[in-house]
Amino acid sequence: MELPELAARWMHALTSTAYIPLSHAEIQQVLLDALVELPESPESVATRLVSLHATGPDSLRATIDVLSPKFELPLLARLSSAYAHAMRLDAFDQQEQIKVAIVRAKQRVERTLKVSQARFQEVFASSALGIAITGFDGKCVEANDTLAEIVGLESGTDLIGRQLIDFFHPEDKTALAASYRQVREGQVDRFRDQRKLIREDEEPVWVYLAASLVRDADGEPAHHVTMVEDISDLHLLQRNLDHQLLHDSLTGLSNRQHFMTRVERGLGGDPITLYHLGLDAFSVVNNGLGHDTGDKLLKIVANRLGKLAGEKKAVLARIGGDEFAMMTFSDNVTSTIEEIQDALAEPTFVDDHGIALSASIGVVDRPPAFATAAELMRCANAALRQAKARGKRQWALHDPHDDARRRGKYALAASMPGAWEHGELEIVYAPAHDLETREVLGAVARLHWDDLSHNDTMALADSTGLSLPIGRWLLREACAQAARWVAEFGDRAPALHIALGACSPATRISSPTSSERSTRPVCRRNGCGSRSTSRRCWPGTTTRWCCTTAAS
Repeated sequence: MELPELAARWMHALTSTAYIPLSHAEIQQVLLDALVELPESPESVATRLVSLHATGPDSLRATIDVLSPKFELPLLARLSSAYAHAMRLDAFDQQEQIKVAIVRAKQRVERTLKVSQARFQEVFASSALGIAITGFDGKCVEANDTLAEIVGLESGTDLIGRQLIDFFHPEDKTALAASYRQVREGQVDRFRDQRKLIREDEEPVWVYLAASLVRDADGEPAHHVTMVEDISDLHLLQRNLDHQLLHDSLTGLSNRQHFMTRVERGLGGDPITLYHLGLDAFSVVNNGLGHDTGDKLLKIVANRLGKLAGEKKAVLARIGGDEFAMMTFSDNVTSTIEEIQDALAEPTFVDDHGIALSASIGVVDRPPAFATAAELMRCANAALRQAKARGKRQWALHDPHDDARRRGKYALAASMPGAWEHGELEIVYAPAHDLETREVLGAVARLHWDDLSHNDTMALADSTGLSLPIGRWLLREACAQAARWVAEFGDRAPALHIALGACSPATRISSPTSSERSTRPVCRRNGCGSRSTSRRCWPGTTTRWCCTTAAS
């Protein structure tokens, strides 16, 4: 979806949740600018939304609904967090204004007009924030109905005479008492904090509070004034987003990112063992019974492995597809593998189908403390591939020496496309001899790359999917060479064999009969005497021909 269209949808969604004192065209232009800026600075976009007065109860939800198809979840999480922060700052600005009004109103109450008291009461009573004025003993002197609603009481009068700090979670009381004491003693002008309240019905409520001093007519500290904002919805939204970032949506297990963080924490402590599990033949379930059944089976597997991980106090994660990872501490590898296989082997009825699975497992046991989590995951994955190569229900222990050898092979395979592109692959035409007579019967076209043989080169091409295009190139070049030989030598042209990859049959082109071979001239070079042709007679090749080969 193009940005102007997305900005229009965003504008309609926001204007349905909050009043924005601008025309639709102006709002759309502001949002279009925000979309351009969003990938680089979601925080400034959040500040812009709040300054635009897009602060209705459902404004953030509407924004997430509109932007989620276009932008990634981590970016939207940052936007949501910044939006909540900007809302709090905006609320605190309002709170500061309200607080000034409260202080001035209290001073005027003691001196003069009832109208000032009326104005104060109006601000105090109609505020969207909970407000409490407490003595230095912590008891409420005055509170508005908004605060009473937050703590689960009928009206603000129900709070008068009660300790405000008693409504906070027991774990927060000591810290809050110290913060109030610092304000009273003048160590700080005010404090702001996020805490958890306990309502009268014992339900928890997350609030953001700000507290400062109220002074009397002589400027002496008289009371504390506390402003309370209910942020339970925003707190829940942030927790949900954080959970989605770190957990698998299907099974609820930790995802790869969270698991690697746990592995990093585990390094340097007790000896760890890393297991990388790949379910055997899981594609059979998906293809035969459907992906819905496969998803249900994955949940069952996650539940069984979770119970095993709980017994062993291990860390478990789903790291993608049908693969899981588990980290244990001071573990016996063989017994754990048996327990994993036993847990998976029990048939489970899913949609009336009795299904049982096994797993191939790669193991990294007691790695050195200086290893990184990313390197351990790579080693475990390499061991898993080794286990899968041995068949079903197998496991393999990571071998550093074998891994180094295979990494070298994989590095060559990865660099083959570039080598082919730069012309580093050559075609070598090797002579084919009669074993009895030593007569050269023809030539075999083979690939040559660096110090690798033809078979090794084709094996690397097979592993990277290049065997078909390289094979077509080999056929084309070799056939062109054979055509040049036929044009120059006619019936005396050598037979040409082309060696392809393991999945392709060898190809033989322009195969002459024995009588045709007998009519070829005898090679006189270096006294060879073979009925073949020397390099001098076959232009365009890069081979050492029969005169040197026969002599050897």
